[in-house]
Amino acid sequence: MSENLSDVELNQWIHENLFRECWHDWSKTNIAVHFPNRFCYKCGLLESRNNSTQRPGYCENISDAWKVVEALRLRDWMAVVKDMPDGIPHIVGDIPNAPVIFRRSCAIFSWMPRSGIENPRNDLQLHAYSFADTPARAICEAAKLVVEADAKYYNN
Repeated sequence: MSENLSDVELNQWIHENLFRECWHDWSKTNIAVHFPNRFCYKCGLLESRNNSTQRPGYCENISDAWKVVEALRLRDWMAVVKDMPDGIPHIVGDIPNAPVIFRRSCAIFSWMPRSGIENPRNDLQLHAYSFADTPARAICEAAKLVVEADAKYYNN
């Protein structure tokens, strides 16, 4: 999934496509006594005194990945994240001969409009899911599918 993007590439894609319009909620933090930094609680961007910025590791860190879940929740996407014990597969669907996937984590996003309107998207994507070795990576891969589905819906 996600066109085999590396963690760095997927982190960059998430930040540029999901948080590009973030109205930064800057909070002053002091990592060291004389080194003031600003941290955005919405997207996780860290800006240091010398104006260098550090993007969050959405794919590597579950707390950064959860910012992705929160951002999508505000767009009416519900998240389910599963982290399976080693050796126990995810079974896709409840149909006979469903594929069995031996990956540790699964993230599923489902679009649930607050308006209660039944599928105003017509035939566009209402669910996105991904399997990966970590919950953070699964969240990011599924989020990429969600953002692409939203772009298709809102650009029509």
